[in-house]
Amino acid sequence: MKQLTGRRLKIGALWMILLLIAIQLYSGYQHAVNPVVKTRTYLFNKSSKHADHPPKAVYKLLIASDLHLGYMVDESQLQKYVDLIHEQHADIVVIDGDLIDYSLHPLLETGMDEQLRRIVAPKGVYLIPGNHDYKGDPQQNFDWIRQAGMTILKDSVVNIDNQFLLAGRDDRSRTGRLPMEALVKQDGDVKPVVLCAHQPGDLPDASRCGVFLAVCGHTHAGQVFPFNLLERLVYIKAYGDGKLADTHYYVSSGLGFSGIPLRIATCSEAVVFNIEIY
Repeated sequence: MKQLTGRRLKIGALWMILLLIAIQLYSGYQHAVNPVVKTRTYLFNKSSKHADHPPKAVYKLLIASDLHLGYMVDESQLQKYVDLIHEQHADIVVIDGDLIDYSLHPLLETGMDEQLRRIVAPKGVYLIPGNHDYKGDPQQNFDWIRQAGMTILKDSVVNIDNQFLLAGRDDRSRTGRLPMEALVKQDGDVKPVVLCAHQPGDLPDASRCGVFLAVCGHTHAGQVFPFNLLERLVYIKAYGDGKLADTHYYVSSGLGFSGIPLRIATCSEAVVFNIEIY
């Protein structure tokens, strides 16, 4: 009788473990395919003399990295992303690298450019190159991205109403990049500078050059435990916001996912940045 009871306890414990694993996998899948929206607000040139004055300009930027469009992140998932972006009514939309996963073929086969053309913003829709965007035929990739309605900022800038400079850094994996000092000075001394760079390895240079806000992706925040812990050993910041000297920065976990649709101890996200200029 005791042996039978012990066996039942072992079987019950095994089923409990399997149930917990199933719950964790289901939760991880939901966190991967149902992104959230985070919001951050930054004030430029705010001082005590502006305490009773409204900002002279306010901009709403939506920045999303690491969509990894392909066979796993398919057209139906992209539609969900585009709907989410639409709901934010941003002035500017930036895809901060790794729009494409490994191959352009599944994007061509399913006409994903039609979904991407639904992304519109009054001040423009931009793409910053990531390391995955260079896989396969980079020229074909970037031509396709342009005809999908995006302006590519590859070591280039755009002046937004002479109020701030949006700078896009070419991916850190590329050689012959423009020096950071030259990038942020391309349009004179327009301040503040908001820098989008795919990899957080560019944060020290951004801080050294006086960038106001730098936004990166690439890390996926580790995507699956325990990689989120290991990435903390590799990057200045693997996820979240911080400040380096006078430079504010944010490292996003990304809107999509890499490989299987699973996130454990992380979540997929798009980030809205409200920039108030005084």
